[in-house]
Amino acid sequence: MKENEIKLDSVTVSYGIFKKVEVLRELSLSMKAGEVTILYGPNGIGKTSLIRALCGQLQLSGGSIEWYGKDLTNALKERRFKSTGNFEAGKMLYQYATLKENLTLNSALLEGIGLTPIEQAENLLGKEKLLNNPIDEMSLGQRQRSSLICALRKPAELYFFDEPDNGLDREALDEFIDILVTEPYNRAVNVIATHDSFLVSKIGHQIAFMAKNKFIVKRRDELPTDITELDRVLYNWIKHGVYDE
Repeated sequence: MKENEIKLDSVTVSYGIFKKVEVLRELSLSMKAGEVTILYGPNGIGKTSLIRALCGQLQLSGGSIEWYGKDLTNALKERRFKSTGNFEAGKMLYQYATLKENLTLNSALLEGIGLTPIEQAENLLGKEKLLNNPIDEMSLGQRQRSSLICALRKPAELYFFDEPDNGLDREALDEFIDILVTEPYNRAVNVIATHDSFLVSKIGHQIAFMAKNKFIVKRRDELPTDITELDRVLYNWIKHGVYDE
């Protein structure tokens, strides 16, 4: 295994105590630092579960995770330390506090574990317009911006984003894309779960197509360059679980 990769080998994830329900079965995937991996599939197919398992928030039922040349299968705490991102817009923030107050707390938490907040994240995604707004009074798009800002402040080896396009207009989405191609983010592994063909076409280096009992990985240059054809391929996967070139 290359030292600049994160590799999942036959990963299985199950929920339940008395009756186990598998949400992912024997899934294998390699993700290189400096690239964006897109998890693409319908709702409920296991994209979020895969991210949670990858970041140490879920214990594996089977398989292994090698992280930059080191076996971290059972090192949940270490994987959590080395990763950061957002799940649902604003849900990981204090709802009755302003963004400014959340950022102050965020800085204290990072410094408490020996990390220095990434300064350039301070000016991302129109932060200045949102600083004094309580999170619970924000629109969906504003909460998403706030969530992304806080996630991007942490130095990490892996950044994950679960439907970051949710609530963002095209201008904000363009800003988000521009961020991921700049340092230090372009030196990390980036994982995005989305249904958005715009993100697939603009920033995905590899696309992991997920459907029931199906998992296919394609490089971006293997997909159609024409946006209409790409939309057709993506639609067929979401609707029918069929990869049809």
